[in-house]
Amino acid sequence: MAHLNAAVLKETLALGAISGMRSMAGPATLAFRRQGAVRRVTALMAAAEMIVDKTSLVGDRIDPVPLAGRALMGALVGSVIAREHRRNLLLRGLIGACASVIAAHLAYRVRKRLPLSSALGGVLEDTVVVSIAACFGSHARRQPAQRSASGEERLEPVPEHIHDVLRRRRDRRRR
Repeated sequence: MAHLNAAVLKETLALGAISGMRSMAGPATLAFRRQGAVRRVTALMAAAEMIVDKTSLVGDRIDPVPLAGRALMGALVGSVIAREHRRNLLLRGLIGACASVIAAHLAYRVRKRLPLSSALGGVLEDTVVVSIAACFGSHARRQPAQRSASGEERLEPVPEHIHDVLRRRRDRRRR
């Protein structure tokens, strides 16, 4: 099974979950780390979704078609994170999709039970989504490669357990 790094898993679950609450929130958070038109377009789409959510124009997020779209966005977010961290794309996509579907159902039920108007409940939900997005939008940015005094890129030392795995593989091949 693919190695599940805790920080990468946390990022996948969080951005998958906010994609379940607001389908464009996860992709917009990832796009925020980049420059150019994609960043602006996804931010605009996420803001438009938050505005439209407060109207009666949209159906329930747990209806089959909207839920499938949220699952797709969660899978996309999970796969992009997997690619950034060189992890298993399929597994991370599945984790992102599952987090998205679960969060969509939970947020729907919580929002229906709130003693607030639908619009006010939506604003509260938006606050949660934006808070999580802000945390992962800035915190998870890739750090620039460290350089030595001569300008060469320095490699991080390989953890000991990786050496053990490589030794075992080498020993199996010799047999």
